[in-house]
Amino acid sequence: MKLTGIVLTILIGVVPIAAANYELLTDLGASADTIAIGNVEGFNGSAAAVFENPAALYAVDNTSVGLFMTTLLNEVYYKNMSIAGRTPLGVFGVGYMEATVFDIPYTGENTITREFYVKDYFDYKDSLLKFSYQADLAPNWSMGLSYVHYSRNILDIKASGGNFDLGAIYTQPNYQLSVFVRNIIPNTHVTFTFADGDSAYEVIPTEIVTSGRYKVMDGGTVYGQLKSRNSQNLASLGVSYSPREFANFEVSAGYRQYLVLDQIKGGLSLGVGVDLMGIRANYAYEKVEDHPQFDNKSYFSVSINL
Repeated sequence: MKLTGIVLTILIGVVPIAAANYELLTDLGASADTIAIGNVEGFNGSAAAVFENPAALYAVDNTSVGLFMTTLLNEVYYKNMSIAGRTPLGVFGVGYMEATVFDIPYTGENTITREFYVKDYFDYKDSLLKFSYQADLAPNWSMGLSYVHYSRNILDIKASGGNFDLGAIYTQPNYQLSVFVRNIIPNTHVTFTFADGDSAYEVIPTEIVTSGRYKVMDGGTVYGQLKSRNSQNLASLGVSYSPREFANFEVSAGYRQYLVLDQIKGGLSLGVGVDLMGIRANYAYEKVEDHPQFDNKSYFSVSINL
């Protein structure tokens, strides 16, 4: 029953209907440290910034590598990988993100006994690939641009499409402001093609993300965000604290709103992070308003900054 429910959920999300909105894989979050502060985007100091505001790549001093993975509903394997490097022309980055379900049964019906049987098994994969560039346009201003390619595969259905993200970050000693637009070109599509030659499409939604962070005391920071998509506004709040005596250790908490079939849900998060010699490991725990058997989620990410 568990697998059947997951498959039905997937099929609802992937069967294309003209003018429907394409579900964004980035909604889950780019890293455990981002999720821990309520999924407030724009302040990731590693290569994982390619999945958020590309202007945040300004924090990459030389080379950065990011890795993130989790398992959702005991069946959906989620991961992303990213790398970014500074050059005389600015910071360049690339990132790959995917969610996969393996061995989903493809069933048929016996016309005589009216019983269902498994004909074969297939995998479901939802992925995106991002290419990002960041440049400092003024002493306190960072700008970034990303090209993103979306793709999805299930049975004999294949989907692909592309768009761009554009962002800016303004920095002061005690605060930062981040604004970026995900999928800046309106009315672009992910096109679904079928084995029989038919096709359909879903609209790639444009999303505006405005966020800020402010240092309230030594080691303490508060975060806030407003995300707008399809005339719906989603709020996020977060806090983090690093004790002065243990500056390489951080604890975080947050709250975020998210969409489930156009309904606004909420989630609480807690996290810890340790930074040792440029290797940062983060863990986040999230309590969400999803299926009661799967409302607790754990995330783990690692970033290496050389």
